[in-house]
Amino acid sequence: MNGTSIPGLIRRSITASLGASLTVTLLTVALAAGATGVPRAVHTLLTSGLKYEVAELPVTQRDLLSSTQGVVEPGVAAKPGTNTLPAESDAVWGRLDDALAKFHDSMPSQVRKRFGPARFHVTLDPHGTRPVEPGVGAPSSVVILGLDPRLAEHIQMVKGSAPAPLTRALPDRDNPTELILSVKAAELMHWPVGQERTMGFDTSPSQTVRLSGTYEAKDTGDPYWKHTASAREPTVIEEGLTRTIMAVGWLDASSWPSVAPISSEADLRTWYPLDVDTLESSEASALETELREFTRTGQDIPQQGDVLDWTGSPIRNVFNSLGFGTKTTDAIAAAEITGTSSLSMIAMTASGPLGVILAVLMMGAALVIARRRDGLSLAWARGASAGQLRTVLAVEGLLIGLPAAAVGTAIAIIAIPGTTSWAGFLLPVLVGLLPAVLMVASPLPDSIRATRSDLSSGGTGRWRILGETLLFAAAAVAVLALQQRGFSAEAGVDPLLAATPLLLTIAACVLVLRIYPAAVTGLLALMRRRPGPVGILGAARALRDPAAGLAAVLAMVAAVSIAVFSGAALATVQNGFEASAEVAIGADLAVDGPAMSKEQIDKIRSLSGVDTVAPVYDEVSTILSSGGQESYISMLVVDSGELRSVQKDVSGALSLPASMDKGLSVVASTNIADRLRGASDATLDNRPVRLAGTGPAHSPFTNRVDWLMVDRDGAAEILGGSFAPERLYVSLDKGAAAPAVQKKVQSILGPEALVKTPGVAAEELQDNPAIPGLRTSLLVAVAAVTALAAIAIVMTLVRGGAARRRQHTVVRVLGMTRRQSRSLIAWEIGPLAAVALVAGGILGTALPFAVLGGIDLRQFTGGDAQPAITLDPLLTAGVIGVVLGVVLLAAGIAIALTRRVEPAEELRFDAE
Repeated sequence: MNGTSIPGLIRRSITASLGASLTVTLLTVALAAGATGVPRAVHTLLTSGLKYEVAELPVTQRDLLSSTQGVVEPGVAAKPGTNTLPAESDAVWGRLDDALAKFHDSMPSQVRKRFGPARFHVTLDPHGTRPVEPGVGAPSSVVILGLDPRLAEHIQMVKGSAPAPLTRALPDRDNPTELILSVKAAELMHWPVGQERTMGFDTSPSQTVRLSGTYEAKDTGDPYWKHTASAREPTVIEEGLTRTIMAVGWLDASSWPSVAPISSEADLRTWYPLDVDTLESSEASALETELREFTRTGQDIPQQGDVLDWTGSPIRNVFNSLGFGTKTTDAIAAAEITGTSSLSMIAMTASGPLGVILAVLMMGAALVIARRRDGLSLAWARGASAGQLRTVLAVEGLLIGLPAAAVGTAIAIIAIPGTTSWAGFLLPVLVGLLPAVLMVASPLPDSIRATRSDLSSGGTGRWRILGETLLFAAAAVAVLALQQRGFSAEAGVDPLLAATPLLLTIAACVLVLRIYPAAVTGLLALMRRRPGPVGILGAARALRDPAAGLAAVLAMVAAVSIAVFSGAALATVQNGFEASAEVAIGADLAVDGPAMSKEQIDKIRSLSGVDTVAPVYDEVSTILSSGGQESYISMLVVDSGELRSVQKDVSGALSLPASMDKGLSVVASTNIADRLRGASDATLDNRPVRLAGTGPAHSPFTNRVDWLMVDRDGAAEILGGSFAPERLYVSLDKGAAAPAVQKKVQSILGPEALVKTPGVAAEELQDNPAIPGLRTSLLVAVAAVTALAAIAIVMTLVRGGAARRRQHTVVRVLGMTRRQSRSLIAWEIGPLAAVALVAGGILGTALPFAVLGGIDLRQFTGGDAQPAITLDPLLTAGVIGVVLGVVLLAAGIAIALTRRVEPAEELRFDAE
């Protein structure tokens, strides 16, 4: 290739100074990787948050569920044998299965894609059973007869056989009805396979039932069992000394026509299971809208005729319509709110590194031009036009930018899971064009002679003053708007919140550049009074020709401010976790479990490390009447003195006035307090009640929001003094180890009790994927901007290499030692770095107070109140120290890379 041709000139231009080109290449790779990777990471984060919110719902709330009382009309499918029903059940359940399949086909596209085919079963009211043979003992047993044509998909027989189909309508006095129970239910009921028992009905004669077999679940984690209460595990009901075992006994599903006559109040439970793994954040809003649309109206089931009861009369309440509901819509809405907070935090932390990398990339392009200066000046002097020079620079920029952008995009796709649409590749392409644009836009040298930057005006004209004034005004207005507006209600990225940190950072940089000359002037005056030439020469050159411009200052200020801000944000959220957990637990230790005896509570009270205990002696549903309205509310029975003592040092402690100790003076949740306040006719279980205090709706003492709390002495009038505590709150001695006490309490109460401390609750609050996403975004921002600061410093010192060599030669000729001459390099970056670090620390400390009020941090902490801004002095000093260390390391590398040139060689070069 001819070295004087255009391609040859481009090749020689690129290879003439590989360091500058390589720096721009690496910056472009990083920017393209961020442009591709950040959207992928954000999509993954939001999708994980959506799945987490939905998966936290009980299965019965997230699936599309219909539970209706009545009778299913038997009927054959329109096309028998084409469904998944067993052949013997197709003629009975086929029509219902057809209707449910039709409902699924008519669902909106997003709903149909996320929810699977319908599942259903029918259960009757619970009925007591007793052995037929006299003298055979058995605990109190209640059986819920159930029919499910697809039951065999979920169970495996352990003993005996499946129930036989019924041949006659129930009640059938001559023939026993066969059923199957779970292994555990049969054991607790003391019901061996083959034994017959009598089942009583409310509206028909009793029926003899025989246990034909027992089964176990094929998959204990199958969501099916959540929809079928008491089918896999029996329900044990304890009332005083009475213990009742309740379980589902399955009949042959094809026997429904024989069972229907006694099933006027049967419960048909139908559900479309949600596949949580198919959820995508990008389609969540559409899914929520379509779900609300589908659940707004009922789904009609066609009827063919009458269903007769056991007396031969038509049953009126035959199913003809199903209404479906789900809490998934609420979970999606909650995930969108959390996602908005996450996006706001990510956008806010990303704006700083984005501004810095653009500034450093501009600095890199300028460095490339500076390295090409001699060649460009020579070409200009020999007649090359500006268009030709810019064409060479544009081609060089494209050869640098486009391959680098492709590499960065590939790295992001490989390293970060997720999806990228075709439109998502537009941004990396623009990044690839950026080096060419910046290089073409850079001013071309119009002379082969070097010029002195210190002889320029320094930009003190009207336009600069006007621009800086507008910048300061914009930053002030943005902060004021955030403070007045509060949380952003819109989903997605909040432009104001994202732009405010960058505006403040640029404003701080401009302020640093304005303050810097005055600070160095004072430093120069100080150096004049000290012996030795290094200080005065270094200060004079730092004032006359500072090496670092806006890009380097922006990088240093942003590095420190983002690091300090990130530390404050993480500390704020962490303290928010701890405060929310303490409020949610309500004590140093909380117990929730089966009824506790007085002996158990006394043992806990006597444990080493335990200060005080306060049981919730009972929680009962009772009638509150006020203003002519009656409603059922939860009444919590406590010893107010005990509870005050337990909560004396707890954040968010419930205020219990002394007047509560007597009579029916109650503390009520805000929902109930509004009704009681000023009501003269309020009664609780027909006894006059008086409001003594108010507490939050969400309380650690109950799962309900409509509650009131009464002292146990006052409750004795209603309950008679018989209490069965199921919740217990414990305060610990100072210095006591909560985990050790927790283990002792667990051993006293057994494995069924749930014993929690605020520390455990705080860990559970951090299970939301938004939390590690927040931490990662903050740490990545700190790492990125710190690395950029180092690159900016190296580029600044490398760019001044020629001037440094000349200075080094002159001072060496004048008698300075090599060590003294190298000390002058520290003056190139030191004063400006010191001022920038101080400004960055101040800005980073102020940023949380300026911008965190615009983010709903409650979505991260799980509390009802916005956590207070927390600054950790040790963490702040640590991150500033790390950034300072990186700055010093970068300066050391730049100094080490400075080419060592002997004075004679440099003087000979200048003479030439």
